Amino acid sequence: MLGRSPALRRLRCAVKFLLIMTIMMGMTHLSRFMRRGFYPLILIAMLPFLVSSCSTMRVARFHESESVNLELRFYRWDSIYMMKPDTRQNGFLPLMNTSQVAQEIRQRKVGHNLAVVIVGYTYDEGQARTIAGQWQQFLLAQGFRRVVALRAGEGTRIDGLPIIADSGMSAPHDWYGNNNSSPAFPSAAGTDVANSPVPKFR
Repeated sequence: MLGRSPALRRLRCAVKFLLIMTIMMGMTHLSRFMRRGFYPLILIAMLPFLVSSCSTMRVARFHESESVNLELRFYRWDSIYMMKPDTRQNGFLPLMNTSQVAQEIRQRKVGHNLAVVIVGYTYDEGQARTIAGQWQQFLLAQGFRRVVALRAGEGTRIDGLPIIADSGMSAPHDWYGNNNSSPAFPSAAGTDVANSPVPKFR
């Protein structure tokens, strides 16, 4: 869609930036620069900066909840909730490790078209990408055709959450433009990148 075109977003960002610069320079200084022919030179000099800075603002969001076969909420490697299919026991969701997740997938005969993992909001961007790659490796090995990692938000809705990585993309690359190679999957005991305290589940 045109409204989501990266080129159009960069153009909008550049226009906003130039408007702010114009206000800051003041109309008196602007008129003097334009008379001397400096304004076009300033625009040309700033163009590479504007393009590069605006290009980093692209964030894709997930809108395929109806197609999800498996939904996991990840906090640590020994603290995982399986939201879909529903695994509630006496009204409560059990905490799982990766071995238990694999067992539930086999026992419940889950569809294998699309798996989604929501990564807890305590992890920074680099840690989230690492975790996403590990989950992709693990779930693709379980037979899933596509694995998408999302950044956790408020509530339990997944439509609209930012995408960290999508195995359905070529390479695969994540939505921040980084190569998303999959590091070795950790044991259920956990690794340093995922050993922070478990946030309260929402």
